[in-house]
Amino acid sequence: MIGHQSLFDARMAGFQPADVWLTCMPEEQAYGSFTHPEKQIGRMVNGRWVGFPEIHVGDDENAMALDLRVCVGLTVHILAPNRRRALQLMRQVSECDPAKVIASGPWGLVIWHPAQETQEYPA
Repeated sequence: MIGHQSLFDARMAGFQPADVWLTCMPEEQAYGSFTHPEKQIGRMVNGRWVGFPEIHVGDDENAMALDLRVCVGLTVHILAPNRRRALQLMRQVSECDPAKVIASGPWGLVIWHPAQETQEYPA
């Protein structure tokens, strides 16, 4: 998992995002200076925050072992290759008190709100 440390650091420094993207990646990726998940958010010289936080999770990583506490209070957008993987990540994220979780992929869409029924829309 990469991308969570920069989000954690930014939140500790006062960044208040509304959303975070949790993206499943099939294997090690070659990242450039603008595509690495740890480089997706930054602070301008005037103090203004820019960018959108993104966390990449390997397809082979155990979802139950991921520390996603950085997602507390955020809307989490999960991009997963299949429904099974999306539900694994949703279950782990839901333990971290997010505002809402939206999982999607070629298989469909699942939306979870705390204290409400999960809505599912197959592709």
